[in-house]
Amino acid sequence: MLFNPSRLLVLLALLITGPAMAAPFTAGTHYAVISDAPTPEPVVMEFFSYGCGGCYSFEPYLQQLKTALGEKVDVQYVPVDFNGGFWTPSQELFLVMEALGKREELHDEAFQFIHGERNPITEKNARKFLERHGVSEEEYEAVRKSFAVRVKETRYDQLTKRYRITSTPTVVVNGKYRVENTALTTPDQFVKLVEYLLQNP
Repeated sequence: MLFNPSRLLVLLALLITGPAMAAPFTAGTHYAVISDAPTPEPVVMEFFSYGCGGCYSFEPYLQQLKTALGEKVDVQYVPVDFNGGFWTPSQELFLVMEALGKREELHDEAFQFIHGERNPITEKNARKFLERHGVSEEEYEAVRKSFAVRVKETRYDQLTKRYRITSTPTVVVNGKYRVENTALTTPDQFVKLVEYLLQNP
């Protein structure tokens, strides 16, 4: 057989580029495709609850993601309410803080109050937490019952149903992909996975 240098070059190119071209993440292992209709703009949503211990532990992952993405992609929290228990006061605490413009300021402190200080997330403790930060019970109640808060509550509940969220924390990318938390081992891997999904709308 005659030596064909061009064929050898092709084989070498395949050996070099083949592994590099392989997808670093796979559907069914690292993520699930949950919709064929992605959001118009790139967005990452974490469906969470302040009462959820897993969400508390997952917070460093999300903070590292927000730092990595910067202003390029909107990273949103979606407070869930699975029909009672600690879900309802947790969602209401988020909604009230959001309506008062205090959500970003008090987000980490709310987690610390509930998990670090071991205060169960109840309506009484939600009021106690905000009272510590200058929000009276009367103001809390008025904001909680306001029309604007009820509209937001409906929107969050609709998102939870639309993406068939059944547990927390659950991360959805572009309304199309659900991150499989059990496949994650480090915050760096989580960031790389989300970046990969954002590039594949």
